[in-house]
Amino acid sequence: MNEISNKQSYPLNIVDFLIMDHNYLMECIEVIKNPQESSENKLKHAKSFLDTLKHHAASEEIAVYEPLKKMNNLRFMVMKGEVEHSIVDDQVNQLEAKIGHHQKIDAQLEAQLQVLGHLVEDHVRHEEAQLIPLIEEYLDETSLEEMGRVFLQERHYTKKDLTDYPVVQKLMETL
Repeated sequence: MNEISNKQSYPLNIVDFLIMDHNYLMECIEVIKNPQESSENKLKHAKSFLDTLKHHAASEEIAVYEPLKKMNNLRFMVMKGEVEHSIVDDQVNQLEAKIGHHQKIDAQLEAQLQVLGHLVEDHVRHEEAQLIPLIEEYLDETSLEEMGRVFLQERHYTKKDLTDYPVVQKLMETL
């Protein structure tokens, strides 16, 4: 997995957590899209992708979207993000129900995962190119850190997440 950031100080702000999840989601998408990957490896990454996506979206809505809705200049962008999350949530729920019955990914499931991956890639690119620079411009470091704290509390990191990101594990211990 990719590093969260080059920061060495604590606490991390919301941008660090968003980028960390985005990087992992993009890694999973690359595996799912790669024709050279085995069906079993794609299935493993698909399960992790769906789980991360579900928890990321729910945490982002609480920690990021709710406070940003109060800002007139960001409200419409947040509403678009919420609509995208709703579409993604529906797909995640459908795919989670299907994927539990599979030992390998079949062509139909892989097609659905790749379409969802494309939607997520677009969402991530938009968020990183437009929303994140604006929140970094409009919000002070204390607000960004508070949003990060809320995200961290809501995110429900797995043991594997905490192993892969020891800095997150340290922060979880402080909550």
